[in-house]
Amino acid sequence: MRKFFVTLSLLGIVVFAQAADEQTEGSVVYSASIGVATGKLKTFLNGGDNTPENTAGWSSEPLVRIGAHLDFSGIHHWGVVAQYNELNNDNLFVLRPLDYAYNFAEQWRVKAFWGIARYDLATPAYGYYLGGGLEWLYDDFGISIEGAYGDKVARDALLPGDPQLPEGTQEIFFDIYSINTSLNYYF
Repeated sequence: MRKFFVTLSLLGIVVFAQAADEQTEGSVVYSASIGVATGKLKTFLNGGDNTPENTAGWSSEPLVRIGAHLDFSGIHHWGVVAQYNELNNDNLFVLRPLDYAYNFAEQWRVKAFWGIARYDLATPAYGYYLGGGLEWLYDDFGISIEGAYGDKVARDALLPGDPQLPEGTQEIFFDIYSINTSLNYYF
């Protein structure tokens, strides 16, 4: 399953790069963002479809993000975004190869994205990450709020200190819930 997500992500990047080569000058818009990610983590020890073993409370951490988008007629924006923030004092890296924004009014856009997440624990956890949001634009700046969800981000239970897992289960699963607010600069 991980190979499928990585392949799909790489395909998104290749399609973006190919489309960027075919676009006219000035149609690629780059972005840099800083903000706050407020997240919650649920831990599952038995396949991820049961009651969580542990639920960490909400915590707020700094967020940084960079991206590149193709601007189609000033309304549709397809791109690739890389994001970093912490969650419960551990690193969370997200690559969003399918990042879409639609301008529904002069200063407003709605956003949707899908990507892969790497939650940097004692052994890394991988899974998919999706969400959507709303952004208010002013000149070269934007203020956005996004809701994001990492579903069954999984890591192998290989370490001596890992909890005892049920027979036949070798992975620990995490569900990530996040509300991201950011100040975005477009250039």
